[in-house]
Amino acid sequence: MNILIVDDSKTMRHIQKQVLATLAPRVDFSEAGDGIGALLAMTESRFNLVVIDWTMPNMNGQTLVEKIRERDQTTPLLVCATHAEKTQVLAIVRGAIDYILKPFTPDMLLAKAQQSIQSARRSNAA
Repeated sequence: MNILIVDDSKTMRHIQKQVLATLAPRVDFSEAGDGIGALLAMTESRFNLVVIDWTMPNMNGQTLVEKIRERDQTTPLLVCATHAEKTQVLAIVRGAIDYILKPFTPDMLLAKAQQSIQSARRSNAA
C-alpha cells in the first residue's frame, strides 16, 4: 500500500504515518509539505490514499483536490481540516472522498482512511 501525506506540519505528517502504518502489512509513505509538492509526488507514483491538510501555504487543500481531480478521478482523497464550517461540503464537492476534523484520535484517522480506501475500491470496481 502506498500513501501520500500532505501537511505543512512535519509533526502532523509523522503522527499520521505512525497511525496509518497499521493499515496493511506493508505501507510505503511519501510526504509533501504543500500542494505543489503533492502534485509532483503524484506524477512520480500512484497512491492508494492521499491524506490532505486543508490549510497549507503555496497551494491549499481545496486547490490541491481540484488539481488532482482534473487528472485523476480514482485515487481516494481524505481531507483533514481544523474547522467544520464549509470545509467538509467543499471537500466533498471538490472531489475528496471524505474528511476528518482536527484534532482527531488515532482510531478516528484509521477508520476514515479504511473507509476511504474501501469506498474507492467499490467505486472503481463498479
